[in-house]
Amino acid sequence: MRRAMVNTVALQKPMTLRQLFYALTVQGIVDKTEQSYAMVGHQLLKLRREGVIPWADISDNTRWLRRPRTYHGVEHALHLTAETYRRSVFSQVEERVEVWCEKDALAGIIMDVTQVYDVPLYVSRGFASDSYLHEAAESICADGRPCVIYEFGDHDPSGVAASAATQRKLFTYIDEIAEESGYDENVTFTRMAVTPDQIRILGLPSRPTKREGNSHAIGFEGDSVELDALPPDDLRYLVEAAIKRHIPDSMLNALQVAEASERDALRAFARTFDGGRA
Repeated sequence: MRRAMVNTVALQKPMTLRQLFYALTVQGIVDKTEQSYAMVGHQLLKLRREGVIPWADISDNTRWLRRPRTYHGVEHALHLTAETYRRSVFSQVEERVEVWCEKDALAGIIMDVTQVYDVPLYVSRGFASDSYLHEAAESICADGRPCVIYEFGDHDPSGVAASAATQRKLFTYIDEIAEESGYDENVTFTRMAVTPDQIRILGLPSRPTKREGNSHAIGFEGDSVELDALPPDDLRYLVEAAIKRHIPDSMLNALQVAEASERDALRAFARTFDGGRA
């Protein structure tokens, strides 16, 4: 099991604990039980503490540290700006693209892609608050462009209900704000994962749907599948494929060349500022 854990993480890093667990169940290494999940978590912690699996290869986006970015001085700020400079990809695209994820723990996996393409990532944490959805609607209307939203969540009663609620409330707030802002309300909402076709084609691990006492389960058919059951590489591929629909390859290549040139110019300016010591 430990050997399979090491190999799986090496091939699909970064990934979450739950994604690793599902990968091991697909390989037939462990049973799909809470006891096995706890065992995988225990062994994963040991492997990380032993230095066998690097800490950075496991993503946990459920914990946040909030602090302002500060600098040692102007020189430090200039050098960091030069190294982290990014050109806005979608500033030259006629559409605004957003990615929404139901699960906080998977945001780190998806962010690997959205950051590359300069795409906003919204984490709804199930049923998103009205404040969160209203702020998102304000951003869409303030942008002014047609907006395309790609959403990722669990295929279970709560996940499907949360997705529908997010879409319904978001569109309601957009309608309200558009009356004052003049936004033409050109917004599309697409459920990218998990879908029944993905479950069937990829053979994703499922679990019995909890129906007793669950009002969301009324009308829901079949077993439940978590978004975590998607292998990390497949999840990242789906996110990237959705985003790249809106960016011509020629535009992306030109932006990358311009970005590299401008980053070099910033480095040269930073060296001039500190007397050429850098």
